[in-house]
Amino acid sequence: RHCMQGPLGAQMGARSAVVVRLALVGLAAAHYTCDEGAHSSDSTWKVSGTSIGGFLVLEPWLTPSLFWQFLGSDAKYGPDISEIKDHTGMDQMSFCRALGPLEANKQLRRHWKAWVTEAHIRAIAATGANTIRIPIGDYMFEPYGVYAQKENGVRCNDGAVDELNRVLTLAFKYGLKALLDMHAWQGSQNGLDNSGEAKHIKWASKTPTAPDGTQYAPIGTFSHWESKGWDWIISDTADWGKAMELIHWDHWNHSIRVLEKVVNEYADHPAIWGLSPVNEVGMWTPMDVLRQFYWQVYRLVRMAAPKWIYVMDSSFRGGAVGKDGFMKGCPNRALDIHPYHAWAPWGPINSYYERSCSWG
Repeated sequence: RHCMQGPLGAQMGARSAVVVRLALVGLAAAHYTCDEGAHSSDSTWKVSGTSIGGFLVLEPWLTPSLFWQFLGSDAKYGPDISEIKDHTGMDQMSFCRALGPLEANKQLRRHWKAWVTEAHIRAIAATGANTIRIPIGDYMFEPYGVYAQKENGVRCNDGAVDELNRVLTLAFKYGLKALLDMHAWQGSQNGLDNSGEAKHIKWASKTPTAPDGTQYAPIGTFSHWESKGWDWIISDTADWGKAMELIHWDHWNHSIRVLEKVVNEYADHPAIWGLSPVNEVGMWTPMDVLRQFYWQVYRLVRMAAPKWIYVMDSSFRGGAVGKDGFMKGCPNRALDIHPYHAWAPWGPINSYYERSCSWG
């Protein structure tokens, strides 16, 4: 499940788009290495635990009861598709938009308190687990768009950072470590609801017909999986041959600012085990671009929190991120490969371990 390793010499914090461009352009994978000579096989740590999904980043399949209220929005707001869309919550962003800042925050605060309680954390620790993974969103630290809108002085996600701190305090109390996992990024890194925005949803109006030919009133419908896309640090449609020219520097620098805030805020927190700077990056993200992002954030983490484990997502490409000598010799690094067994061929449990280890 992991390839790990830590500290670096030169450091880089958040910089202007111009400086970042100069720092990144023209660097090959071989340049992303460390002099420490660390090896994954030297590591002795082992992670056992669970992910606290559906907490600070909503996913309808994890928290369906929060989204039942949007059933029938086509009948209430139709047949205008734009009205249906604006009043239907399908992810964190549309949840905030559909309900408005005040009502959304009211519901979220109630959800946060109920979704993770002290009893839950105590029960996790009692199983012998040693780690919890906490998905978080950029909007918690630097609100933008719908997340920045206020109603009576209230924003949708006000109080989310306090809730994160509450759970971290409980984790420490019961001897658990926490992996902070950046799930939601501006523009979406994968087009899925776990990124905060299910991007490129196709809405349409459909007139149902009964078997006897009776036609019912038009309903709003949508499709997403086939049309999903993303627009985080680079678009899913970007020409890989021109990738460096097509980077979204505003999103890139926003991400670095947010991560710098997170690292500086929690560097000395006794419960933090590590940081994953992005979750489930879309597989059409150019590898050179992704590696450069990983490298810049790694240096940031090593400067402020050198003992943290730096966890990189595989981008649905197995061990490809770590090939070509990328981050060779760097300590405190790990590769997150979390296959979805429901869609994989069945096999003995050892086959999953062997496959993960074969990826590095």
